Amino acid sequence: MFRRGVVFRLIIEIFESLFKKESWQKRSPQEQRVKTVKTVLAIIIVMSLCLVFTASKNMISFSSKTKDFYDAQGVYSNYEPYDGEYVYEFTVNNQLYTVSEVKVTSDEAVEGAVVNVKYDPANPGDAYVNTENYYNGMLKIGLIVSIGLIVAIIIYFAAKGKISMLAFDVSELAGGSLVFLLGVVLYYIINGILGILVCCAGASFIANGFYINEEKS
Repeated sequence: MFRRGVVFRLIIEIFESLFKKESWQKRSPQEQRVKTVKTVLAIIIVMSLCLVFTASKNMISFSSKTKDFYDAQGVYSNYEPYDGEYVYEFTVNNQLYTVSEVKVTSDEAVEGAVVNVKYDPANPGDAYVNTENYYNGMLKIGLIVSIGLIVAIIIYFAAKGKISMLAFDVSELAGGSLVFLLGVVLYYIINGILGILVCCAGASFIANGFYINEEKS
């Protein structure tokens, strides 16, 4: 078993290697700016893809969990600040039930708001607010940001006429890929946040493995 302290140290060393002083000082100011921009863009893309993955995973999980449940209309009742939960009331066979949820949209958290509730017909107290709208929002944001950035990068290089000049460092790409895969493993086995951080570091290595080779112009 990995110890979290060891994993945290590994993450720190990975990020330090991206900006270690010796190699950083050898670069011109322009090279330093390019490296920083590539690292930031890589991290934003990874975080956006994490949103897409998380939203998709939760939507699939929710659909599977409630596939045999019935639908009912829930009406917003109140907010419980201590628990951070929004409470909704719904009726089944003339009996009133309540269900709470922390993941709702702003439109679903106002007086009179109506949401779709999924409940177990054998036990209506086992109910869930349908959080499809919430996860749909996450999914759209993640897709727009990640795809938008990738397309913008391609358009930028195409406009500058530099796509044919792109080259890559095999060792940096291979190392970045291994670090990225380590992040995926950490995400599933130890901790999601640790995994995402390592994935960001791996993506930074991969992004910095690509460069413009002026000799190919």
